[in-house]
Amino acid sequence: MSKVLDSLEAIKSVDRSGMLEIQAKHPDFYEEAGRIAEDTPIPTTIRIGLRTISYGTPEKVLVLGVGGSAIGGEVLREWLLEISDAPVIVHRDYGIPAFADENTMVFAVSYSGNTEETLSGFVQAIRRGCMVVAVSSGGALSRWCTRLRIPWVRVPEGIPPRSALPYLFTPLMAILARQGLGITWRTELRKVVEALKRLRSELSPEKPLEKNPAKAIAQRLFGRIPIAYAAHPYFCAAQRLKAQLNENAKVFAKAEAFPELNHNEIVGWEKPFEELSNAAVVVYRDGYEKPWIAARIEATLEQVAGIAADIIEIRPVGEEVLARMLSAIYLGDYASLYLAVLRNIDPYPVESIAKLKQRLAEKVRLVESLEKQVGELASSS
Repeated sequence: MSKVLDSLEAIKSVDRSGMLEIQAKHPDFYEEAGRIAEDTPIPTTIRIGLRTISYGTPEKVLVLGVGGSAIGGEVLREWLLEISDAPVIVHRDYGIPAFADENTMVFAVSYSGNTEETLSGFVQAIRRGCMVVAVSSGGALSRWCTRLRIPWVRVPEGIPPRSALPYLFTPLMAILARQGLGITWRTELRKVVEALKRLRSELSPEKPLEKNPAKAIAQRLFGRIPIAYAAHPYFCAAQRLKAQLNENAKVFAKAEAFPELNHNEIVGWEKPFEELSNAAVVVYRDGYEKPWIAARIEATLEQVAGIAADIIEIRPVGEEVLARMLSAIYLGDYASLYLAVLRNIDPYPVESIAKLKQRLAEKVRLVESLEKQVGELASSS
């Protein structure tokens, strides 16, 4: 396996779409995303029909998104949990929750701009009078924003949604800072970029397996069932690893959070299926855990050590919490791509998702109905 991961020719023959090249650009993407966010105007008020939407300091934050477009909201939620008074809720579904009102800032995040779950929530949020901001590379979402004069953060197109995290997360924190939530986002972003640039050389295809943490993780995950465990604020990294292993490496994986997993999942290890003997537990540790969380993690690992095939610890790097969170994600992303190489699978295509979307489009023409509703809202303004 080391011969494969240490051969640039072998890596390129599998990674035919250049996903590793895109991954290497993430620190630069974060910098560009910061500039894009600063250049996106946020209005004071918008009038749609008989309703005036006022963009002030939100009391609540709602992030609409699914898949790769939702992970930025999960990062935001965990990061702001102990920083901001405004709760952050990530809605991975159709429509919007009942609590969303004129005091709620709603980020409709869809990289393609055509995700029907997010589009349905976007329309409902406007009808509810929420402070709506869209983030996309184009699609129906951009057209509807133009018609309704809703602020739209236009991010670069041409990359897979799961590779667009820097563009889908950075505008959220930047705009919330501008709206008065007291976030020092520029300093935080600079620390993130510094941490990821340091990591980039360590995780690059040119760095041999024996000195490359991401390649080492991929090698240990090869042929295993990955199970990611993490406590706050790294559960978003565990969720991201699970999703990236699904989409890039095309393997089954799961993610669970401390302390919740100690009240249910831990019992599943008591009389495990034979398949669990082939599981690899990936656990996130940074040395800053509260004593009671550290004790739970250590006790859990001791309990599963005789059952799981391997236990892999991921140690994030960075001076600040957000930098450590995003460095953990960056490392996991690289590991998922190297695992795809080991499995001789091009990480780019996600045929199952494309097929499912096509089937749904044939069964329910929801976007057409939403388009009509947007037209009615626009004509009433």
